[in-house]
Amino acid sequence: MRAAVCLLGSWIALAGSALAGPPLVEDVQLETERLVGGLEMSIEAWSRSSAEPSWLGWHVPKLHGDQVLCCSDGADWRRDDRACRLEGSHRHFVFSSRLGTERRLGGENLVILLRASGGSIDDLQVYSDGCRLDASGRRLVWLEGVDPVASADQMSDLISGSATLEQSKDLVDEALMALALHQTPVAGQRLISIARTDPRAEIRGESLFWLAHSGTPGSTEVMIGALESDPDPEVREQAIFALGQLPDQ
Repeated sequence: MRAAVCLLGSWIALAGSALAGPPLVEDVQLETERLVGGLEMSIEAWSRSSAEPSWLGWHVPKLHGDQVLCCSDGADWRRDDRACRLEGSHRHFVFSSRLGTERRLGGENLVILLRASGGSIDDLQVYSDGCRLDASGRRLVWLEGVDPVASADQMSDLISGSATLEQSKDLVDEALMALALHQTPVAGQRLISIARTDPRAEIRGESLFWLAHSGTPGSTEVMIGALESDPDPEVREQAIFALGQLPDQ
């Protein structure tokens, strides 16, 4: 059963339990629903019905909960009285919530936001749950009860499917970051598979970076394997860099 709420120009801030309710979002046409059936099925139905630009989102627990993903339009962090515009240009930053005032932006959970228009997905953005967002009047369907494993699988599918579906490079980059920040062992397994088998050298190299960030078990062996046998010299260089980013054992 779906509950629809239209709150244009006002904040939606449904806080409470760790994964309860949508993020802080303003100027939005919000619909919330409990996920019934598979996540892939819900995404496909939503994207097919999105003739006009709209967003679909959900929460998952985030790896390294002391870090925050938000946005900035320059050298300074977003002020607390301004929101990140989903429909505008944005930059992501990862920083520690232990550093003074950034703590109030949250960071325990990851907000996954897909955008569709004309019946197909054309954007993906990820944020911390405490980061304020502005949907510019767009529709946002918020899913409750999404399994983190299913979410990680969808990120992996976006990355692998982009080789034939001509998804934008920005979308693939965002999906790699989102996958790496999922707090489930499946995410690391999917990253390892991408690093080893993706036909695109650039994606294999970026996967090595995110493996180093996530600390996935077995990452060292994957990086050494890439250094020794990957046919692309840039991937081998990325493997050296990624090995240097691993925490001291």
